[in-house]
Amino acid sequence: MYGQNCTARCGSCLNYIQCHHINGSCSEGCDAGYKGELCKIECSTGTFGNKCNQNCNVNCGVPNRCMKTTGECEGGCQPGWEGLHCIDKCAGSMYGLNCSHSCGFCRGASKCHHINGSCLNGCAKGFKEINCTKRCSSDTYGFDCLDNCSNSCINNTCDPVTGYCPMIKRTTDTYVISAFGSVIGGISGLVFACIAVAILILVLKGLFLFIPFV
Repeated sequence: MYGQNCTARCGSCLNYIQCHHINGSCSEGCDAGYKGELCKIECSTGTFGNKCNQNCNVNCGVPNRCMKTTGECEGGCQPGWEGLHCIDKCAGSMYGLNCSHSCGFCRGASKCHHINGSCLNGCAKGFKEINCTKRCSSDTYGFDCLDNCSNSCINNTCDPVTGYCPMIKRTTDTYVISAFGSVIGGISGLVFACIAVAILILVLKGLFLFIPFV
């Protein structure tokens, strides 16, 4: 208390120190959240701390709004930020509101953008789109799915990471041709064999006709 008849109440002096007994001034300054000679004026919106000389963070859930004493953000943090003052980017492989979303498959296991989750260096093999969470379509593969599967692959389908074809058209065609050739070869051999037998029979008959009877 201070003033005439000690009827006036001290302001929020630093560390609850007694104000001046006559004029009520705080000799050591104000406690967090207050300003002025008597430390009775609250910090204006957007400021906090001793003497109200610190600014609330723009990354607060309500931008530039925080508790006038501690600076803790109102409404949490904007997407991509965390901590009481929202000055820390999402840690690890997390991003977004409350840092609650996991990064996709970024190239080289790099960290994604802390706000929108985009992969700054592109996608790992087998994945595409800005967040690298969608697998390549069946006919593409590689980094960002930019490579096309070989035309030799059955249905142009290949492994999304390596581009390997589990089934190849050329092998199938060769097998069919080879099998067809084997059949044709077998038939041809049989025909030639039949012709050879027929010729042999005719030769034997001719010899039989020219042999004189005793």
